This record gives sequence, structure tokens and C-alpha cells, in this order.
Amino acid sequence: MMMSLLDAAFRGSFVLALDFKGDMGGLVAAGRRFGLNAHLVETGAQYAGVADLFTLLTGESAERAQTEVPAQLGIALPQHLRMRGAETPIQSAVNEVIAAGEPRVWKVIEYLRESTDELARETGQALFELAQTGLGAPFMGRATGDNMFMRSEPGIWVVQIPGFRCLPRTTTARTGPCTSGSASPWSTACWRSASRWPAARICAACARPSRSPRCTS
Repeated sequence: MMMSLLDAAFRGSFVLALDFKGDMGGLVAAGRRFGLNAHLVETGAQYAGVADLFTLLTGESAERAQTEVPAQLGIALPQHLRMRGAETPIQSAVNEVIAAGEPRVWKVIEYLRESTDELARETGQALFELAQTGLGAPFMGRATGDNMFMRSEPGIWVVQIPGFRCLPRTTTARTGPCTSGSASPWSTACWRSASRWPAARICAACARPSRSPRCTS
């Protein structure tokens, strides 16, 4: 699979690999040796904000961010807040942060925490606490110092999440049946062309394109 990702990078694609075992560092080393734009990102506060979705969507329309950012935060929300309709204050906060300029996910969270609405404040606090964890910091944390930012441009980005447990073999509303046992939506390595071609996915279980008839998942 790593050879497939390296080949995609040589062809000018944006390569994103989610590394759950912590053994894909060699892909970054190989990419750098051949002069590719390659980066290794680990979970933790030192990488806070590196995968901010607003930054990743730079160059896309504002409408794209208005859809994608609330969806991302909605996935991270505790279920009891989703059941109370927390998606509405999140959408409102995203709209306001975009209108103010230079949007970031952490700004959305702070906007929620400072709201006069009780549900919005609870939602912001829950997201803030998650942003302090090693898993949440890269996606929702506030960048400090000289932190780099992931951008959807040609290159390789390996995000190491060692110890992350995928969902058991099952059928879910989001992923459908997976015969390989890798039902988690995170169980893929993806690349997207810098020319905005559709994302291509590689099955983490069988190392074949998910659209291929030979893919067992």
C-alpha cells in the first residue's frame, strides 16, 4: 500500500495516510529522500491545529466550509448534545466565524463557549475539552508557535494515531458491511489530486482501491 501512496505522490497528488500501527514513518522518509513534500504528524498538543479543516479547505468555496466544518464537529459531539439539537448553534457559530474572516475551528469553539445560549456554551465546552486531548488537538486545537498546517496540495501527510481501535466487523449507517473487519470510516488511506479530482481510497485491509472489483471490503 505504501508503494501505491508513494506513486500517487510522484504523480502530483495530495496523499493522506492514517497510520494506526505507527509503522508508516518510512513513507515520509522515502518521500523526503526523493524530494517530495512529505510530513509526519503525530497526535498530541504539539501538533494542535495542524489539521484544521478550514485550512485544508483553503481555495474551496465558503459554502464548502459551511457544510464540512459543522459535520466534523457534529461527529465529535457527545450524543446527548446532538439529541438536544447542538448542530444548530454550531452552524451559527461557523457562519459567524467565516463572516469575520480568517476562520479556524478553535475560533468556532470559542464563539460557542462565549455564547449567551446555554446549549451553545455546553457544546463549546465539550468541544474545548476534546480539543485538549491528543486525538482532538490536531483537528480542533489552537495552533501555537511555528506549527505547520496541512494543505490539500501535492505531497504526503502521514498522521500517526497509534493504539486507535477500529470498529469491529459490522454494518453501520456510515460505512455499510465490511468483510475485511475494517468498518471504521478512518480505516482508509486517501489521496486527492491537486487539480481537484475526486478522492481515491485504498482499502487498509486488502491494499486495493475501494472501487476495484477485487477489493474484498
